[in-house]
Amino acid sequence: MRFHSFGWRYVSWRLTWGLVLALLIASTGGLPVEASAPLNVLQTATATPTRTPTITRTPTVTLTRAPGRFRNYLPLLLKPLPLPGAAVLNAINNADGDANYIVSWGPAARAQTYELQEDDNASFSSPTRRYAGPNTSYAVSGQAAGTWYYRVRGCHTGGCGSWSNTQSVNVTSCRYVDDFSNPSSGWPVGDALDYRVEYIGGEYRILVKQAPNHVILVASPGGRYVDYSVEVDGRFASAIQGDYGLLFGVNDGITNAYYFWVGGAQDYGLDKEQSGRWTTLISRTISSAINAGQASNHLRAVRNGVQITLYANGQLLTTLSDSSFTGELRVGLAAFTHNQANVDARFDNFRICQITRGAALMSAPPGKSEVRSGDAGPRP
Repeated sequence: MRFHSFGWRYVSWRLTWGLVLALLIASTGGLPVEASAPLNVLQTATATPTRTPTITRTPTVTLTRAPGRFRNYLPLLLKPLPLPGAAVLNAINNADGDANYIVSWGPAARAQTYELQEDDNASFSSPTRRYAGPNTSYAVSGQAAGTWYYRVRGCHTGGCGSWSNTQSVNVTSCRYVDDFSNPSSGWPVGDALDYRVEYIGGEYRILVKQAPNHVILVASPGGRYVDYSVEVDGRFASAIQGDYGLLFGVNDGITNAYYFWVGGAQDYGLDKEQSGRWTTLISRTISSAINAGQASNHLRAVRNGVQITLYANGQLLTTLSDSSFTGELRVGLAAFTHNQANVDARFDNFRICQITRGAALMSAPPGKSEVRSGDAGPRP
């Protein structure tokens, strides 16, 4: 009887390749395939001829892995993420020497967070970490007097980049501060024919009842000073507007004084009274740094030797020299009418600050607070 040899050849082919695969697996621990590519491995081979007699051969290959698909994985090589680029620290705007200011910087490439350092010297020999986080600015408050230096760098989970450029800021120390919340802090209080001065609603008020060209000058209850800055927040409390501002270089009796004023039309000037005579040092000037109308303005005048520097809302207005009133003199406030009476000026946060670290401000006993009214003549 004949039987077809085709089935046996088929069985022999499958057996041969099955054994080859088994040997490869046993010798290498896996198939040399591309990482993560699954490959099925035949574990049994069964041959059944198409006609009798039936020959069945079942070679068995014992594997060390669980039956099913086998996968080989190639090792994954990771390239480290580059460190963040350098941030750029912006100039710090604190022209008035205030203890509160903002330090800001531009974003650094690949940075997830930032570290801001502060020191009292440019070499950063004893730095303090002022801020760590994702923001690109930090608000400093209550800073002590002196010159402070800052630098920043970007960081991510792999590390931090290089330090930025360095920026510095000057902070003055204020020895006399009055927010006018205490009506007994020593400023004059009274009601006269041409003016009214009083504490009201946490502010100090100068109401000029008479017009035109009438000025009310008030010397503070603080001491006498040599080199200093004097500053205040001022505003008009009514639609009737003249001007208001700071007095400095004031003598007893208020017959000599500098008057730094601002008006409701974004204008400012500097006048000087000497023995009852008024002269103009800076004529009326318009500046966008000054808030118009009844909006508040933060004014600051710095007296340093014969030099006078004026600021409004933290921005420099002008610098000039005048040697008329130097030495241990007083400071104060003033308000003025133009053509309309009842100019109502309000003041808050009055401060006298040193301009040189470690310098003494008060060099003589305090003078008595006082008020004086008078005719200042027409403004140019």
